[in-house]
Amino acid sequence: MTDAEAMEVLSKLHGGDRRSTFAQALFPDDPTKYRSHGEWAKAVGTRVAHDIHTDPLLCQRMHALGYEPRKQGYTLEQRIELVKYYRR
Repeated sequence: MTDAEAMEVLSKLHGGDRRSTFAQALFPDDPTKYRSHGEWAKAVGTRVAHDIHTDPLLCQRMHALGYEPRKQGYTLEQRIELVKYYRR
């Protein structure tokens, strides 16, 4: 996926730059998988953070783009990288 394609997907997500809302935009709520909206929100946020820390390639790319754990939001470049990772 190119950066332009990722930007197009990103514009349709309407997720914002906060990490939790962006993760929720990447993974829409599926009531068949989660017992509550809160459980879903926590699970998808945890999934993105876990993937960043455990996938060596994603971790390297995110840190090269200035990612720092426990910060509040993602930069545009980081969001593009995450879209490319999850929508390949």
